[in-house]
Amino acid sequence: MYLTVNFRSALLLSTRQLQQTTDPWWIIGSVALALHGVDPGPIGDIDFLMSQRDGLAFAKRFGLENSAGAGNELFCSTLLLKQKIERVDVEFMAGLHIRKDGKWQEVLPQTRRPVNIGNSTVFVPEKTELMAILHSFGRDKDIARAKKLRSQITKETSHK
Repeated sequence: MYLTVNFRSALLLSTRQLQQTTDPWWIIGSVALALHGVDPGPIGDIDFLMSQRDGLAFAKRFGLENSAGAGNELFCSTLLLKQKIERVDVEFMAGLHIRKDGKWQEVLPQTRRPVNIGNSTVFVPEKTELMAILHSFGRDKDIARAKKLRSQITKETSHK
């Protein structure tokens, strides 16, 4: 796996914090790629995507402030909660939107694949959906990661 000890530890601790959520949640971004067994390159943080309802309850439970702001030309979210766990930046987002063709579109995965880490289970979008999400982000690093994921999917399908 492509996660350092600190990232694995932060992932496990974050997952424990999410045990009281009601709605589905996902890990997206570079850590999701690593959980699919693909080398994402440098990992800067752990990105969780959750519902607005769970995000608000989570913020209250852990005393976190919403730092969502207005976003930028590519992304915006209605809720952005940040923690530093095991010296790792962890972000919990709700209402994540990307700008596509001049319009904001919500990023809400439709698939949810469980991945066991230690004695915890985390959830990521299925590979093809994660690839589409990464590609939709439009940044060079995300497009490169989507290509790595496509390469893995191609290898897996050619070995069947």
